Amino acid sequence: MKTWISALQRKGRSVLFQSYVLQGYMDSHYQESLCVSRGVSHHHYIDGWVMLESAEFGAFKSELGKKLKNEVYIDFFIAHCKLVSEELFDLGNQLFKKTFDDASLSSLLSEFMNLTSRTVRVIPFLTTLAVIQKDIENQLSEALSKVFDLPFDSEELKSIIQDLMLKNEKMTHVTQSIKDLRELIDYVSEHESLTYNGLKERFSENCKNITPSLSKELLRKMNAYLEEYDFLPTDYYVGTPTTINQLLDQMAVFICNKNSQKTEQSPLLSYDELLLGDFESKLLSKVQDMHFIRQHRIEALFKSGRQARGLLTEIGQRLGLTYEETIYMTYNEIVESLIASELSIDYSIIADRMIDYGLVMEDRVIKYITSEELTNAKSKLPVKVESSNKLTGETAYNGKCSGEAYVVDDLVNIEGMRHGNILVAPMTSPYHVSAMMIADAVLTNEGGILSHAAIICRELKIPCIVGLKNATTIIKSGDNLSVNAESSVGIVEILDSTPENWQSKN
Repeated sequence: MKTWISALQRKGRSVLFQSYVLQGYMDSHYQESLCVSRGVSHHHYIDGWVMLESAEFGAFKSELGKKLKNEVYIDFFIAHCKLVSEELFDLGNQLFKKTFDDASLSSLLSEFMNLTSRTVRVIPFLTTLAVIQKDIENQLSEALSKVFDLPFDSEELKSIIQDLMLKNEKMTHVTQSIKDLRELIDYVSEHESLTYNGLKERFSENCKNITPSLSKELLRKMNAYLEEYDFLPTDYYVGTPTTINQLLDQMAVFICNKNSQKTEQSPLLSYDELLLGDFESKLLSKVQDMHFIRQHRIEALFKSGRQARGLLTEIGQRLGLTYEETIYMTYNEIVESLIASELSIDYSIIADRMIDYGLVMEDRVIKYITSEELTNAKSKLPVKVESSNKLTGETAYNGKCSGEAYVVDDLVNIEGMRHGNILVAPMTSPYHVSAMMIADAVLTNEGGILSHAAIICRELKIPCIVGLKNATTIIKSGDNLSVNAESSVGIVEILDSTPENWQSKN
């Protein structure tokens, strides 16, 4: 009898992306990308939970763990992940510049197969990096614990590691977007005082959602910013690219917080970096590279997905579908439909998947499930959660606050996030950044001090607690929370539960 482990929770993924994941699990892709003997044969996706077969996953970790002790392999892994990510970025940029109105079906098929091929090559790195990075981070913590004579799990050691990581940091799109947003605000402050004052009042009671006048030059700068970063609220083909109005909201939040406690500098750490030897310096560089490519490959998937919308929209129109309907087909179904010049599956299958779906892959036999079959599968999920009003995790950025929770455990519900909410998510990705920019704190089920949430919250200077395990299940949107991230152990308390009419009021 097989034993299943819940690897992570990611609700709301499109069927198209899931079909890419399953294709990327093939032996040939794992052999090419990871130099391991085989891929993944067993995979369940039920109610957002990604589950892997325990014995198969254990064998994979063991094989990979042996390779991780080899410096040549780690260098290969980093270089190859960066290569396939860059190829996907390049393809996305090409697709974004093209129009497909007059393209033949054969041309659409060719473009789509190219997108499929480039995307699938990135998939083996998607879940594997989490395993690899954690092992190398532990190696770094052990090494620096000896160098600085500090306990492995001490708050001071974690702070030193975070500080070292930020030195010579390689900029991902997300971290660069925050710096570029600050530069945009500085431009408005220096050159467009009326607009700056209008943004300061954007969230006040008397000027709710006021839209200040925008000069041609500012509008040009904002459009240039969006061309580079409007993909951030999208996630594997789901979600809506950032609009001008949403960008104004983000700018207004930054201005409102400019002189608040959030922007105070953390106390300078006192440690001697010269104590680092050649081994520790190389290990630190490897961890920095790992952190960069971990974000880089996700950003490649997200941005190429956003830039492929023109292609997928045109494919959908040729098949009598909207974009949203098209992404609930597998890539094989899309291919067969383009070849046949008509839908290769009954439309009711797409409609059912859009309501909710799951998938089961065992011994590489794949089945997408909906309706009663899905409900039955959910009831058998091996995920148990004990209710509690107090949760503990790992502090990733210090601070303290209280406020209303907003739980984003699904890729379609992020737009309800409001300025001052406390964001609660399984983990964060580029998709969550727009919500993080207006949050007072960020709480995640997963992650560590070098996770995406930790890095971005340090940029935004807002409290962050990671590794809360079941936060998205225990906490409900509207719960009044107290967040204490002033020590290495972060504490979240639910002060008041969600009012029954909270959803209708919001």
